[in-house]
Amino acid sequence: MILTIRIKLLAGFAVPILAILLMAGITTTGINVLRAMQDDGAKRAEAAVAATEAAGMGAKTYRFIADSIINRNFDTAEWTTEWTAIKSEIAQNTKTIKTMAHTSQETQLAEEGEAALLAIIALFENEMMALLKATDEGIAL
Repeated sequence: MILTIRIKLLAGFAVPILAILLMAGITTTGINVLRAMQDDGAKRAEAAVAATEAAGMGAKTYRFIADSIINRNFDTAEWTTEWTAIKSEIAQNTKTIKTMAHTSQETQLAEEGEAALLAIIALFENEMMALLKATDEGIAL
């Protein structure tokens, strides 16, 4: 095969262009992989923050209940507002944790955590509040 100047010129330009296109394709693929890894890392970071916040809800609820027992300030608007906010935060956190759960074990743990917090709320509102109000009114139990 005789290599004419035309073929040599075409090959001389085609080979580098093909090499550049190949490198661009590899680079684009690599960037897409890195973007997916970054997105996954961001989601995991958000999940970690939400889980950490939700993990503190039991202690926050306990602290509020303990303060309420000590201070006996159940009839104030401030107390009612704060208690409503805590219950709303519990509902929001448990909903968030449930939506982040990927496995059946994570879902089960989220449901157990929600059930425990709701049991604490029910115990406080249905039993402890009545006892505390009764003792405040001087009724011996």
